[in-house]
Amino acid sequence: MTRLSHTLVSVLSIATALALVATAPRAEPPADLYGKAFEAWVAKVRPATAVAAVRRSGETLFLKGHNADPRAPSLIGSMSKPITGACIATLIRDGKLDFSTPLRDVLAGFFRRHGAPADRRLESVTIEQLLTHRSGLLGNDDNDPMQEIWRRRGEQGLAHLASPEALLVEHFKHPLTNDPGNRSSYTNTGFVVLSAAIEEVTGTAYETYCRQAVFAPLGIASARLHPDWRQFLGARGWIIAPADYLAFLDVFDPKHPFLGNRVKAWIVATETRWDKHYRGQFEGLGIVTAITSGGWRVLHSGILNFHGKGPNGAPIDAVIHSHAYREPNGFSAFHAMTPAVEGSPALGDLDAALRGVHDQLLKR
Repeated sequence: MTRLSHTLVSVLSIATALALVATAPRAEPPADLYGKAFEAWVAKVRPATAVAAVRRSGETLFLKGHNADPRAPSLIGSMSKPITGACIATLIRDGKLDFSTPLRDVLAGFFRRHGAPADRRLESVTIEQLLTHRSGLLGNDDNDPMQEIWRRRGEQGLAHLASPEALLVEHFKHPLTNDPGNRSSYTNTGFVVLSAAIEEVTGTAYETYCRQAVFAPLGIASARLHPDWRQFLGARGWIIAPADYLAFLDVFDPKHPFLGNRVKAWIVATETRWDKHYRGQFEGLGIVTAITSGGWRVLHSGILNFHGKGPNGAPIDAVIHSHAYREPNGFSAFHAMTPAVEGSPALGDLDAALRGVHDQLLKR
């Protein structure tokens, strides 16, 4: 066979290979697979608005909105609590506060200005007990009066004021529901108290400190308190872009340096602090945590359904149902929607659909 014949055969072989590649079925990109699952969920549930984000190993794989901009900051409700937990962690990491510090010390200035609380047991409540919902403060299941305080202030056009003192002066007139450290009771008020503690320790407004100490080092610019509902503070008040919230959750990777070794050791010890035989999910640094052989699984949800008026009398709403988590393998997801219906399975259905795509991708 001549050299020309060899050349023709090679050219034909290359052309045949290219033709086969062109006609072979290609795997759909991850974003398309997640998008189909999201659109199918939207068609089934018909939410008023919805956003979803998926992240893996530092990369945003999927970001989509329905009647909402998924790149814009979203209200997150109680998913604000891990942000407050991370703020507290910076103070402990930097030696300015301790998990065992009691409120009689950290809120000494507050008590000088406003007098002792009606229930003196409150003075012995520690930072650790506040973070883990073991402070004895009235919780959501104990008819916590903070809900009514927030609603009333919203109706009065005061919801835009970020003043933990104004909220706590009124709330501290109520007794504790049980001795500090005695039992767990999920409470929003505890994270208003932690917001006040951050202000007392730093001499800086809660929001300002958290943006400087947590979000600036992480390169996150979208996070701030909702301008109409700043009264929710560290319990429920933050807005943040979905992809940025997932980037924030990366600090709960035990390999991430942000929290510091002292705080991470405390998180590990907290699993068995109240029961040395317990293994499972527990309230950690303001976020539900599970310790596995591969790392930490963290998650939190939020639901808000508040209506009021702004300082100019215009109607304002704080309505959201949200959920986010981070798996030990670095996979994380954020979902948020309206309306916000207590007990609705809608977000769980969306999560299941997106997890199904994730499991499919892992088999490739």
